This record gives sequence, C-alpha cells and structure tokens, in this order.
Amino acid sequence: MGRLLKSCNDGRFLRVEERLFRTLGYYLRHDLAASVGVSELANRAKIWKSTFYDHFKNMDDAINKYNHRFDRDIKKLCNEIIDMHIDIEPAILKILYFINKHKSYYSTCIHRQNLIPIFSIAKICRPIFAKNWSNFGREKFDFCFKIFSGELFGVIYYWGDCERFDDKKIKTYAIYLSNLAKNATRRLS
Repeated sequence: MGRLLKSCNDGRFLRVEERLFRTLGYYLRHDLAASVGVSELANRAKIWKSTFYDHFKNMDDAINKYNHRFDRDIKKLCNEIIDMHIDIEPAILKILYFINKHKSYYSTCIHRQNLIPIFSIAKICRPIFAKNWSNFGREKFDFCFKIFSGELFGVIYYWGDCERFDDKKIKTYAIYLSNLAKNATRRLS
C-alpha cells in the first residue's frame, strides 16, 4: 500500500485527518497543545509521525487548520439559509443543529475562549435580521446584533459547558433566541 498524497480526497486520508483533529482537539481542550510535539500527537492518534506530515506542515499548521476546518461548512450553511428565505426561528434552529453536529469543535472553542467561530455563526443571521430591523438605522441595528451575538454566545457557552449540548433542548433555545431577536428593537423604542 502506497503513501497517501496531500491532495488526496480518499476516505482513508480524510478519516486519518479527522482522527488527528480529534486528538488535537483533546490537547487543545486540556491546554496541552503547547507542550505536545508532533511525535506525541501522532502516537496518541495511532499514526506514524510521517503521516502527520502528509496532512500538515507542522503543529502550528495543524492548529490553524483545526481552527478553520468548518469555515466552508459555515459558508454553505449561510448560503443555504439565505437562499431559503426562511424566518429567524428556523434559521436559528438550523444553526443550533449545525453546532450540535460539531459539538466537540465548539466545546473546544469555548474552552479556549476562541470566539471567532461562534461569532461567524451569528453573522449567518445578519441578513435575516436586516429584513426585520432595517428601519431602525445602522447604529441601532448594530447594537441589536451585538445583543443577539452576545446572547447566542452565552447560550452556546452554557449549552456546551454545563449541558453538554443537549439535543432535546435545541428547539427551546431556538425559540428563546428568535424571540430575543424579534424583540431586540423594542428595548430601543
């Protein structure tokens, strides 16, 4: 069996990469990534060190790719929501299901206090809110969006830290966040 190529979309290649990401996520969640070398990461992922280098240039490259691995999926989700012209609540519901699907990644982001992925999720709602908040002007719109983004972060933080992303409560959180979004501008009137 030959070595896998970096550009390979082979299922084996992708499964090994996912195993590396899971192992790296473990180290990041437990604040051990800075003290771990490639050898230890590869050993824990049960791969050869050379296989690590088939996927990444170095540890910094691995961490960078770990941090950006869902960017494409987030953009796809955003386009899907915009193309469907759906209301606030179904959009938030789709977003929460997406977060639940990738819960270990978001749990790691929360633990590392990496807010960028969470706020890029919140930005998906921005075009939908623009329909509801457009008559309030840019300043009030931005203020309401900050309130919503902060609350979304709070829900995801609580959900990931305390409830371990309880799938049964997704609809409850979607209703809560959509009501917050629908009523945000009333606070300013």
